[in-house]
Amino acid sequence: MQELELLKKLFDNKLVNTINVLINDKSEGLYLNEVSRLANVPPATTYRIINKLVNLDIIQEIRVKKLKI
Repeated sequence: MQELELLKKLFDNKLVNTINVLINDKSEGLYLNEVSRLANVPPATTYRIINKLVNLDIIQEIRVKKLKI
């Protein structure tokens, strides 16, 4: 767990919490509100973080009809 603490010191805590939730996800995917709740980050901030990660090709966004996972 020392790596996580180091990342929290180097980067924004909200970013680290969001990435931590995504890395530890064992399901087929999470909705934005689920990531927000699990990371304890506001939905608008989670949306911005996820969009940045998608644009950098770090994570993949899956659309199910009008919903994004």
